[in-house]
Amino acid sequence: MKDGRSIAEIRPDGSGLRFIIQGNGDSRTGVFTPDGSRIVFSSDRTGIFNLYSYDVSSGSIAQVTNVLGGAFCPAVNASGDIIYSAYTSGGYKIYRLTNPGLLADGDFHYTPADGSTGRPPALPAAPASATSPQFDWAALRSYDDRGIPPASVKPYRNIFTSITYVPFIRVDNYNPKNKALDLIKPGLYLFSNDVLEKIGFFAGAAINRQMERDLFLQFFYRDKVPLLYSLGLAPQASVEIYNVTRKTGNEISLPASTIPVSVTYDLLEFDFALNQAFLSQFGNLEFRYAHSRYTSIIDNFIDPETNPPSLISSSGDLYLIANTMNLTFKLDAIVPSSTMEINPAGRRMMLRIGRELNNFNGDGQYEMTSSGLRPVYKTVNFTRLEMTWHEYLPFLFRNHTLTASLRGGTIIGPRVDEFFDFYGGGLIGMKGYPFYSIGGNDIAVGGLTYRFPISSNLDFRFLQIYFDKLYASFYGDIGNAWGENNAIPGGWKGDAGAELRLESYSFYSYPTRFFFDAAYGFNRFDRYVRSANEFVTYGKEWRFYFGVLFGFDLD
Repeated sequence: MKDGRSIAEIRPDGSGLRFIIQGNGDSRTGVFTPDGSRIVFSSDRTGIFNLYSYDVSSGSIAQVTNVLGGAFCPAVNASGDIIYSAYTSGGYKIYRLTNPGLLADGDFHYTPADGSTGRPPALPAAPASATSPQFDWAALRSYDDRGIPPASVKPYRNIFTSITYVPFIRVDNYNPKNKALDLIKPGLYLFSNDVLEKIGFFAGAAINRQMERDLFLQFFYRDKVPLLYSLGLAPQASVEIYNVTRKTGNEISLPASTIPVSVTYDLLEFDFALNQAFLSQFGNLEFRYAHSRYTSIIDNFIDPETNPPSLISSSGDLYLIANTMNLTFKLDAIVPSSTMEINPAGRRMMLRIGRELNNFNGDGQYEMTSSGLRPVYKTVNFTRLEMTWHEYLPFLFRNHTLTASLRGGTIIGPRVDEFFDFYGGGLIGMKGYPFYSIGGNDIAVGGLTYRFPISSNLDFRFLQIYFDKLYASFYGDIGNAWGENNAIPGGWKGDAGAELRLESYSFYSYPTRFFFDAAYGFNRFDRYVRSANEFVTYGKEWRFYFGVLFGFDLD
């Protein structure tokens, strides 16, 4: 079936395949009653898995249970009693339904564990007898499979699942120029894999009212890679394409006036990556090559100094052509547990070394050629080294952890333009400061986080979202960044804050994680922002963050 399972019967020799129970829902684990007149199975046709009874002679289906968490894996004894597994707030439990009946239409009360309340007439069941066995055990014990014709062999052909579409709405505040409805960015994810997951793709698109767009396409190949497979390596290969645009305002100085213009920044990037398990099942080694092109586009504007005023057509400036090669080792040694997503224990580490080869026109210099103006590029080549370490330690009480984190990075060799800086603020860094406030060719940040449960068993549902766990944390960081002409004045910076994490699931299967942060930066400082040609003051203010993601991957 498209989105679930169906129940079918087939002879022991593989012939006579016939679907018995099918439809839009997921039907599974069917078993015959002892007299062979009915099949008891589990199905989610109402949204929650419950047990149903299929009448073999008439083909009619009736509901047997109506439980809250789900009923699975039924088994029927000679007396007609049903043993099944049910999911409860305390986990999976085994229940026995004595003398079960069929629920009438509209009967939505929950089935008790012992089935002892008033029920409709019992499920027809007769004791098993030698004359009506469920299986012909004698024939099965002496079954000879040597007479089965050999199966035909043919090359595997990739068969893809249907494309899954996931619409979303994102509040995008990365462009400070946007206000109100401009912050709302609706979009769509779509993905599909071949049934053996050898080939797959994941794509997405989002756009706001200002026509700022986020586009990406990732194509994965998990089969044998030529040459590498003969060396005993089986990496996952991927080809990725990204296109991101952001708009801002600027000014153009004319001989007698200065006029405002709209500028669009456009990033187009092509990536190729190989990922291979390394050292252990917890380690991964990735090689990635990326080709990036950064363009600024000035929209049409009116030149008021001509007579009459003339329309100047839009123009683009390809100011950076970058080729980057990175080798990254990641260790993800988190102890498996029911709280590993919301409150991990263990260790995560990342070590990356990269070589960047750039043609950069950061000064806006041009030369006149026979074909017009041409950017004057500077060669900016350097090696970048970066490391992060998170140690999640059990602390004081059960499910309480203390996290020690370190991040360091350096650009080896002469100082390079601030465009290539490391940045230490924002949601993925020191949350008490904006992302671009702390930046430089070298960076060092350390932090401590104490995380603890508020409720480990929320166990309630609202609409399609099932709420599971709620955790809180208190944290503090200290860090700074350095670089020629862009050192942060005043030395080390510190911040502190608190976070709430809510673990939930949509439609009982899709991880839906909520978080809310409030952080305060203790140090006030000014930093010169070249693009705005002014000093900006940071620190001594509260900053707030809220998000809904698939996981808690930002610490």
